Amino acid sequence: MRCRFTGRITRRCRCATTFRTGGSCSTRASSRPRSPPSSEPHRRTRAPRRSIAWARCWRRAARRLERALALQPDLAEASNDLGALLAQAGDLDGAIGRFRAALAATPDYPDALNNLGYALLLTGHDAEARALYEKALALQPDFPEALNNLGLLLGRARDMERAERYFREALSRRADYGEAANNLALVLVSRGQADAAVSLLDEFLKRTPAYESAYVTLAKIHYSAGRQAEAVAALERLVQLNPKNAVALELLNQWKKY
Repeated sequence: MRCRFTGRITRRCRCATTFRTGGSCSTRASSRPRSPPSSEPHRRTRAPRRSIAWARCWRRAARRLERALALQPDLAEASNDLGALLAQAGDLDGAIGRFRAALAATPDYPDALNNLGYALLLTGHDAEARALYEKALALQPDFPEALNNLGLLLGRARDMERAERYFREALSRRADYGEAANNLALVLVSRGQADAAVSLLDEFLKRTPAYESAYVTLAKIHYSAGRQAEAVAALERLVQLNPKNAVALELLNQWKKY
């Protein structure tokens, strides 16, 4: 079953979208990344395909933040938000620079600690990433994204017992947290608890039916267990929700041939 852990970068900007190279970037009330493709450092990741409207929103937001930083370079929130935008565009080196600038201005800034940790995780610097997550959680123990991202790091290291604990904690802090639910299901499957993973995702989708990745994971669990009808049914529910979901359409095309 080919599914990947997912992480999250957090920011305050309203121009929210999905950071497909590594996770997602969305808003939370006060401020707010799929698994890293490789542990090898790289200079730049490929930016996801975007709509014209998204590109305009991205440019406007980036320009506002750049102007603010030109006037006051030590604005930690602006540096963090610009870093999140750069990460969305695939510029991880630029994002890392902005997150470090945010922390230079405000060392105890949980969002920037989490974001720098995730960007470093994507570029293969796991030890530094872990230290940043742990510091973020020492400052804010109920930080769902940092809990999830630390679980992601542990999952990549095959420490599934501890990864499960962090994913459960993240989900307990925010019941609609799709990445944490999806990641927890993958850990349960890896630990031989596929039925528990199915139950988890079924319950999660009752609460949060809009989280598309959970349908794909659920379908793949069913398919791996030889339950093709249930797998197809999960994907058909997703296609009803989003008729243009490319992953669901491709899998349905493959599975219905057999």
